[in-house]
Amino acid sequence: MSAGEFVLYFGAITGFSGFVNNIMSSLAILRGAANGTDYIRAYLDLPEENRRSGDGRIDSISLPPEITFQHVGFSYQNTEEGDKTVFRDLTLTIRAGEKLALVGANGAGKTTLVKLLCGMYEPDEGRILINGIDRNDFPKEEWYRLFSIVFQETLILPFTVGENLAMDRAERVDEEKAWKALEQAGLKQTFRERGIHIRSYMTKTMMEDGVELSGGQKQRFLLARALYKNAPVMVLDEPTAALDPIAESEVYEQYNRYTQGRTAIFISHRLASTKFSDRIILLDDGEIAEMGTHEELMRAGGNYARMFEVQSSYYRKEADVSTDSMVST
Repeated sequence: MSAGEFVLYFGAITGFSGFVNNIMSSLAILRGAANGTDYIRAYLDLPEENRRSGDGRIDSISLPPEITFQHVGFSYQNTEEGDKTVFRDLTLTIRAGEKLALVGANGAGKTTLVKLLCGMYEPDEGRILINGIDRNDFPKEEWYRLFSIVFQETLILPFTVGENLAMDRAERVDEEKAWKALEQAGLKQTFRERGIHIRSYMTKTMMEDGVELSGGQKQRFLLARALYKNAPVMVLDEPTAALDPIAESEVYEQYNRYTQGRTAIFISHRLASTKFSDRIILLDDGEIAEMGTHEELMRAGGNYARMFEVQSSYYRKEADVSTDSMVST
């Protein structure tokens, strides 16, 4: 084979390989688009939510409220493994103004409990009461007013800072209130220094000069969103899962500072939030396995105490490694 023939064949094979790669990439994109379409169709097929049924009004009850789960049962229907029961006969009272920590391993039922609490799921059996009143007596839009929720997923939309804080149209944003929330969350000075305004767009999805935030700043922004809403119940569902222990502690200290006078529920499989809590509940397989203050549970020497000791030793090792690295440099 001459050199010219080798170059010809090599070029043909390389070109064909690139062609096949392009086809495979296009198929992957199409598969992703098909999955997205399936999600949209499933959403559109959901029955329309009646958000106005019921005549109860949140303004007519004392706040912050006491919330009671009364013999609640809940199952996920038609999962790959069949129906999955999460709670059976769950009874729990969240006292008015209480800081409650829900802890436990992944899959213990923490997030499911939060979604039941906030009205995203309906219990299969039992009732959820607010100050002794069945929550079904309140319209959904009234019930939603009770909660400021911070999930671990940092949902920041390609709209303005103000729209992301208020989760409302730009003309309805209270700029003074927005700046106050950012200040409380520790972001006002950073935004001022970077020239970020309430009407600045966030993310680069739609605007090339959109505001991008670091992981810790995103968590502070979600705190600002919750503070802007100023609801009587704040729910924090593992909002610091992606942060290191030091940043996590700082964020929780801010949450603790600004939940005074409110009912606050901290959900985490890490235990950094427990030192700020009035009461701790350890969930295990959908049941309340342990309940009490940090000191009470440590004295009991159960699963909570073992989890706390394991995590504490891990964090101490991390701190020692960091210290050794600083000394060596």
